[in-house]
Amino acid sequence: MEASAPENTTWRDRIGGKKLSPVDSNVARSDESGSGMQKVESGLGNGEVVPASITHKKVNWIQATLILIAETVSLGILSLPASVASMGLVVGAFVIAIFGVCTLATGFMLYYFRMRYPHVQNFGQAGYVLAGKPGQYIAETLFQLLLVFVMAAHILTFGTMANTVAGNSWKCTVVFKLIGFFICLACTLPRTFKSNSYLSAVSCLSILAATLIALVDIAIIGEGEGTAKIAPPSNVVPADWMMALSNVLVSFTGHLAYFQVMAEMDRPQDFRKSLIATNISMSSLYLVVAIVIYYYAGADVGSPALSSAAPLFAKLSYGIATPTIVVAGVIAGLLACKRIQAWFWESVRNEPKAADEISLRSWTSWASIVVILWALAFILANVLPYFSPLLALIGAISGTWITLGIPSMTCMYMCHHGFASTEVELNVTTGEDETGARSVELMTRERQIWRWWKVFTFPSHASRKVQCAWAGSIVLFILGIVMVAFGGYGSIQTMVTLSTDNYAPFSCKS
Repeated sequence: MEASAPENTTWRDRIGGKKLSPVDSNVARSDESGSGMQKVESGLGNGEVVPASITHKKVNWIQATLILIAETVSLGILSLPASVASMGLVVGAFVIAIFGVCTLATGFMLYYFRMRYPHVQNFGQAGYVLAGKPGQYIAETLFQLLLVFVMAAHILTFGTMANTVAGNSWKCTVVFKLIGFFICLACTLPRTFKSNSYLSAVSCLSILAATLIALVDIAIIGEGEGTAKIAPPSNVVPADWMMALSNVLVSFTGHLAYFQVMAEMDRPQDFRKSLIATNISMSSLYLVVAIVIYYYAGADVGSPALSSAAPLFAKLSYGIATPTIVVAGVIAGLLACKRIQAWFWESVRNEPKAADEISLRSWTSWASIVVILWALAFILANVLPYFSPLLALIGAISGTWITLGIPSMTCMYMCHHGFASTEVELNVTTGEDETGARSVELMTRERQIWRWWKVFTFPSHASRKVQCAWAGSIVLFILGIVMVAFGGYGSIQTMVTLSTDNYAPFSCKS
């Protein structure tokens, strides 16, 4: 009779039928700060030496909150006063509050989905659970497309910031963008969120300070006081308020990081605390900044809102906001690069464990991916004359699906299959690898008789509470479809009206 698989083998090895000897638990894991060529003996019969792996699960819920706030409350907050100007004070405040509640609900949907299927660590794997390979490819494309454009947006904003701070002394946008490119690239090289959690704290403080300085200055000057509208302005065309709605929703797209942050937490079940703390902080800050700045700056409020301050205070605000501009872009870069690194070693090289090795080959692939993605973001930030509306279009399509569409489908899926938490039930008595294996087995059994369109069928067998959850998910899914249409129409109409006569890519005035 065959011997059972060793206790320390991973769920991938068990499913594949491989028999490996256990690695000494005292030396099997190593912190990333150690030597890049640090090795441990695996105990394999052929004397093979296996590189140590970086340790990901180090983030507590407070650090996770800082990461999520830094990733979400970055550049989006600076466009909200202009969005409120297109909708009026009452409608604008109502929309921000409603989207805050909706995105909190969809965040909990992703949390419960991850707890039921602990092997899911990104949107691609969630898409596979929902709809097989087609669902995986669609979700991966939406995820990566949005992240690369967000990275490019941060390089573009870094150039705008540097131009504002430089004033009339010396301006060359492409040089400033190049500086931003190198800074973001260097900060993305550490492979864990733990490495960036301290920068995230600095980022949170910087955006708060920068926004507060601009807000106080705008309120003191009060150039537009009395011109703010309670109701939607009569001169705003449909394309403008559709764009405004889309921009508000894009400001809540922290869902991009949820799966991967949960995967690196010591206690994934504590993610609920991070989610609530993040959404309360984010929604409160959005409401105060959007309403107060619009009230005092009036209908001509700029986007980003820092530009509405007096020249000296605009320079000061932009300078203080520099950590946010960099760190939020770095977190987006980490999300994109980590997913491509995992895909490369798992699907191309068939060595999934190599993605997290502390070895020359793993570091080489990681550094190459980081350089390629940031280079692509730098090119996009320079060559596209319609970058801002194009970013809004990508955000309307990808961001809306990431924030509303896919989360609502995960909830509808669980309404048919159950909400029981595999992570909590199994981790108590078994290891993480065993939990992952059981999660895959559970998903495989469910998918044998499942078709993706069944999520839209009413769960008549379920309890009244579950049926209400399904109905709420349907409403959020329909809202997502409407927001895709609104954002797409508004972005395309904006691009049609813009002129490219004075645009010159890779130039000092670009």
